[in-house]
Amino acid sequence: MAKKWPNRSQKAKANGQPENQPAAASGAQAQDENPLQQRSENITTESGRPPRRNRRKQHQKKASGPNPGVVPPSNQGNQPPRIQPNPPGRNPQDPHQGNQQNRPQANHKRPTQGNRTNLPRQGRNQAWKIKTPAPLPAPNDQPSSSHQADQADLQPSRASNMSRRGRNQWGRRGNGPQRNENSSGLGPIMARKPQSDEIEIYGIVQSTQRLEKFGFRPEVTLLSTSEYYKAWEKMAVARSAKPSRADLYDVADGIQGALGLRSRNSTLFIHRPALHQGCRKGGDQAGLLGLLYTGGIGSTLGEQIFASGLKTVQSLALASLKAWDAIVSASNIWNFLSRDFHSQGHNGVFLVVTPEYTVGDFLRARDLDPLSLNPTNPVRGWFDKVIDEELEIFTTINKVHDLVEKNQLDHALIASMSPSTVTVISELSTTKDIWRHRQFVWTDPRAMFEPQHRMLGNCLKTMIRKLYQHRQGIKVLHFEKTPLLDRRVLAIILRGLPKVTMIGIYDCPLIHFGDVICILDLIHEINLSRRENGLPLIDSFDFRPHYENGMPFDEANSACYGLTWDPLRLEVVQRGFYNIILKAFLKSQAMNLKLLFDRDSPFRDFLFQVPNLPFGVPCFLDALYRYVDIQGDSFQVQRERRRALFDLLKPIRLHLDDAFDKDWPSWYLNEMGETLITCASCGYETLGEFYPVDIRNAGPDHTICAGCTLQRWFDKQAHHLRLVKLDNLKVLFTAWEAYDFNLYAPVDAGASAILNLKVERITKPGETAQLHHKQNKMHFDSLQNLPSLEKLGDLSGDSELIWRKFMFECEQTDLFCRVVRLLCAKKKPGKADKFLTSFAPSYTPDHVDEMQKARLRTYERQSHDFKTVMDAHVGHVEKRWAPGYPRDSNQLLYLDSGRNERAMSWTEAHYEGWGISERYC
Repeated sequence: MAKKWPNRSQKAKANGQPENQPAAASGAQAQDENPLQQRSENITTESGRPPRRNRRKQHQKKASGPNPGVVPPSNQGNQPPRIQPNPPGRNPQDPHQGNQQNRPQANHKRPTQGNRTNLPRQGRNQAWKIKTPAPLPAPNDQPSSSHQADQADLQPSRASNMSRRGRNQWGRRGNGPQRNENSSGLGPIMARKPQSDEIEIYGIVQSTQRLEKFGFRPEVTLLSTSEYYKAWEKMAVARSAKPSRADLYDVADGIQGALGLRSRNSTLFIHRPALHQGCRKGGDQAGLLGLLYTGGIGSTLGEQIFASGLKTVQSLALASLKAWDAIVSASNIWNFLSRDFHSQGHNGVFLVVTPEYTVGDFLRARDLDPLSLNPTNPVRGWFDKVIDEELEIFTTINKVHDLVEKNQLDHALIASMSPSTVTVISELSTTKDIWRHRQFVWTDPRAMFEPQHRMLGNCLKTMIRKLYQHRQGIKVLHFEKTPLLDRRVLAIILRGLPKVTMIGIYDCPLIHFGDVICILDLIHEINLSRRENGLPLIDSFDFRPHYENGMPFDEANSACYGLTWDPLRLEVVQRGFYNIILKAFLKSQAMNLKLLFDRDSPFRDFLFQVPNLPFGVPCFLDALYRYVDIQGDSFQVQRERRRALFDLLKPIRLHLDDAFDKDWPSWYLNEMGETLITCASCGYETLGEFYPVDIRNAGPDHTICAGCTLQRWFDKQAHHLRLVKLDNLKVLFTAWEAYDFNLYAPVDAGASAILNLKVERITKPGETAQLHHKQNKMHFDSLQNLPSLEKLGDLSGDSELIWRKFMFECEQTDLFCRVVRLLCAKKKPGKADKFLTSFAPSYTPDHVDEMQKARLRTYERQSHDFKTVMDAHVGHVEKRWAPGYPRDSNQLLYLDSGRNERAMSWTEAHYEGWGISERYC
């Protein structure tokens, strides 16, 4: 017969106390006693059963009793009490606070998850007992009806409680818990794990409740969920509101400069009309300005400011124009288009900027200073050369057309040209009216100036030569909107500058989002070499990829996709997007790189502005930080780590795999995180959610992760003559091979369960292909076998011959581009014939009128724009899959400027968008 537990009266008599008064214990005695056993003894009756009292009275007695940590027993059968310790400094509502060592422990050893199978059958089953959490009320508002319905489904029914009434919690009949021989008197389940550590239901609704209650980690954002969504909605409206084609140039504005020059981009940061109005009065401190103008101190401060990234530079420029002028005067700012220094200082900062001008700006500057005598004229000395080069292009078109009409196809000029260029020139019916289509004659004066490719080639050549000359003094290097700068040119430059410790790349047209991986690998490779030679390491990387905002005016197919110009398959884009973020995050964490994933960095700003589910990126990063930081083998640690993994996979699955009602319990407990697949392209083993569904069961040679596929799609984008420009640059890299592998940067060991490098070597030619070998590389991110900066910057011998070939290819691109534009000008958009469509699938190439492709009407979803994202988010809110409160569709702020009466004007939205992006990242 099982031994009965002593009741309160027996305990009091044993200690010599009155029956209704608890025994007083010394501090040492209170520490030695088992608090679980002590409270269990105090609340049991002589029969061993918990007393049947009214629940309301029990709570009242608990509130006035000496031990507020005791939770009264529930009315669901015979059940030992549950202890909820609340040590000092611990918030009972926050699972991330406190320490297991502060929790009162029983005087027995708790079995861990590893030896759970050695327990009796009743104990093993009870260890994974499901406990339904109480629903969390939504902040500030009443929960929606759908939320209440979800919570009603989670509560145990009365019938289920009645069916279990005949047995106690351990599955046995009797008055009290049955004991094991070596138990401490607490029963099998209490000897194993307190009920607060039992597995609770955790699905997408509970994940949303957790996010609304605890918010994001401070590394992600300091905003609440409601504040973050308001910022996202304003940004989405600003990105989506576009003027009509007729009003495109009416909304253009800029900063009035010398000689009437209006530049939209001055030095490093984007100008806004509020720039001069928003400067704080009294913000210029004489002491600070004095230090900035001091030689040694000013140079050091300037290097530190620019090494802190783009946002710090913008903040300084907005705070004090005088301080900004002092920093600029001490730095080296290179104007890419003028091929000269805008300012030349004496510190280690080298900035390459590309100012944006209108055609009318150049015309006014030329009329006010025709002899280029005014030193304040920014285009002095190179504007006339630009006009002459464009006139030379049209002259060559006219000459080639005459040779084709005379059937002189063996002429040296025609023989030196590409067949495609000769073919499109021969399609011109006449060349009498081509002269009026020149940029400075035909184009609206308010239109943006478009440099010729030959001019850009010369600019690139001069810039590389200047970097080579200053290679020993450059410590901080920035590139902003630099044309013809791709990852290969960047690799040549970084390897040739031995003292650079900070690199910043901002919105360069040929550097896309996927290039962040190979650039991190490049930095790792350079740092390995520098460690061997005792040189300073690159410790900061500030990055903003090129953002694809789509057509600048509102048309039928106009949309903002962020990552790509045209819509693509959503499953690959969404899964690949998060796969690239995962790799970049874990690599930067392992390398201890600054700036890239900082809360206010341009890269985080870019991720914020990509058309995606509003809470997708912040939830993914929040879960990633939690998953990496939570380490340990205890049951509670593993529970929180598993919840973090669920939150990590949630934004990847949303809108692709919406069967969240089937997650619990089978998928969550047995399948989540268990399927790891090795990519045959990159060699990383990662979770199956990062692979398209139709690829997961492919053979080892064809199992490609969505990240590698998306990188290949980035590389194959043809809009704005990207592929032509990249092929022209290939002339400079004679030994480069697209499919060579880079030296991979390490990844954070804390996330080895979700991403690790499975392959250490490459299958060699002639060797039998083996499982898990990288043998089917998809993208062309190789940075190996490139020429040195010295070879390209010395401009002597073979280097000069290589540059001549490159310039010739740029001239051919100019001829081809201008002729196709002439042919498109004679036809209406969308009505071009098949011949012209084969050369210009998007209408006028590399021009403001270049079109976007329409969405395909297929069963597969395509890339998100902000309108489709908003529609999806509203549905998720109604299901309680995302934070927020359901709104009627008529109350939504639709993101179509043509139909939305409440949408702000384009100018307001444009500048409001920049304000949001600077504040919320």
